[in-house]
Amino acid sequence: MTKFWVLLFALSSLASAQIPRSKHVWLITQENHSYESVIGNAGMPYYNSLATKYALAAQYDSEQHSSVPALMWLVAGQPVTSNNNTTACFNTNNVVRQVLAKPLTWKSYPVDLPYAGFLGLSNLNYVRRHNPLIDFTDACTAVQKLNSVPFGQLALDMAANNAPNYIYITPNLDEDAHDGTLAAADVWLSKHLPTILARPEFKPGGDGLLFIVWDEGNLTGDNRCSTTATSGCGGRIATLVIGPQVKPQYKSTVRYSHKNLLRTVCDAMAFASCPGAGATGQPMADFFNTVKAIAPLDNAKVASPVHVQATTSNSSPVTAMQIYVDNVLRYQGKSKVNTSLAMSLGPRYIVAPSWDKAGGIHKTGVHVTVHAQAVTIRSPMPDATVTSPVPVVATADGVSPVQTMQIYVDGTLTYKGDGNALNTTQQLTPGKHSIVVEATDQSGAVTRSRSTVNVLTP
Repeated sequence: MTKFWVLLFALSSLASAQIPRSKHVWLITQENHSYESVIGNAGMPYYNSLATKYALAAQYDSEQHSSVPALMWLVAGQPVTSNNNTTACFNTNNVVRQVLAKPLTWKSYPVDLPYAGFLGLSNLNYVRRHNPLIDFTDACTAVQKLNSVPFGQLALDMAANNAPNYIYITPNLDEDAHDGTLAAADVWLSKHLPTILARPEFKPGGDGLLFIVWDEGNLTGDNRCSTTATSGCGGRIATLVIGPQVKPQYKSTVRYSHKNLLRTVCDAMAFASCPGAGATGQPMADFFNTVKAIAPLDNAKVASPVHVQATTSNSSPVTAMQIYVDNVLRYQGKSKVNTSLAMSLGPRYIVAPSWDKAGGIHKTGVHVTVHAQAVTIRSPMPDATVTSPVPVVATADGVSPVQTMQIYVDGTLTYKGDGNALNTTQQLTPGKHSIVVEATDQSGAVTRSRSTVNVLTP
C-alpha cells in the first residue's frame, strides 16, 4: 500500500507542473442547480456566452448535497461538518492556512454582509453557510476575520490596486439562484464580471484564474457522482474556468469534482500542502495552455553557458517563443527552445514566454544560480519514483575542463568515467537512495550534485 501512495504522489507532482502559477485566484459560487438547468438555458445568456468563450467542465460533479459540506470540499477537501448553522472554528487544513503560509493575502466578499468580521448566521439575504472560509481557526481570529468583508469593498480594493491574492465571492440568496431565479443570477454575473475580467491579471500574459462553480446540483432528483454512478453524490454541475492561460472555447469531458478544483488552486498558488482530498486529487490540467521548462530545473546550480530548453502545450498554433534572463531578451525562436546562453555568475531568473495565434501569451520561469563549475543531473529527477535499473544522465561544465565523473550511491562509488558527461544505469534495491554525481576538473577541484530517488519493487 505504501508503494501505491508513493507512486500516486509522484504522478500528482508531475501533473502539478502542468498548472500555470497564479497569484490572482478568484472563486464565485452559485447554488443548487444542475448542469442541464444552466447550459443551454435561454434565461442565462451571459453565463452561456462565458461557457462558449472560455472553458467549461462538462463532466463535473459535486461530492455531496447540503451547502456547508459541499462548499467545504472547495476550500478544505473534505466536508468538515454537516451542520449548516455552525458557528464553530475548525482546526482543519484549508485554503486560508495555505495562503497565509506562503505568505499571500485572502478575502471573502459576501453580498449583504453587514460589516467586516461579521460572524453571525445571517443578515438580509446573506447566510454564513455560503461563506465557508470563516469557519476555520486560521480565519476566525480577531485579525483574520476582518478579511471577510462586504461585497462593496471589492470595488474599493480593485480601485486602490489592493485586491488580495485569493478571492472568494458569495452573491446573496437572490443572486446565486438559491432563492432567486437563474435569470437573476445571470444578470448579477453580467453586471459584475466585466469589471473583474478587465483587470490586468486577466489580460494576455496575465496570471488571473477565475472559477464560477455551483455548490451542488438540483436538490431533488440529481445525486450523480459521474456518468456511470447516478446516486450517492451532489449531482452534475456546470463549472467555468476563465483566465489568460486557459484554453479558449474549450469543453472538457474529463470527470472532475470540487477536490480537483481545489487541487488546481493549490498547484496554481504553489501551496506547501493541499488540504484534504486535494492532496491526491488530479488537477484540471487539460484546461491550460502552458510553457514547460525542461532545462534547467528550478533552483538548479548551473555553469555558463546554460543549456535552456522549453516546449509548449497549446490549443492554438504557437508563433514565437523567447528567453529572458533577468528581464533582458536573450533568445527568440519558434515553437520550442533548445539553446545555450552565456550568463554571469550569481542568481539568475530565466523566463520563457510564448505567443499563439489566438492572442494568448503564456510563460514559465525558473530561478538558477550560475557557478564557475557545476554538475547537472538530468536523470533521475529529484525525488523521482522509479524502477531499477535507474538511468543516470549528467553533464559537468565550467571554466576548467572536466576530466572524470563518478557516481556514488548511498556513499559508495559505483561508476567512474572519463570526460564531462555520463549516461549509464544503476541497479538499485527497492527503497530510498541518494545518488551523488561528482566531477573532477583539470585543477583537481571536485564539484558534485545530489538527487534522491524512491525505487519501487518491479
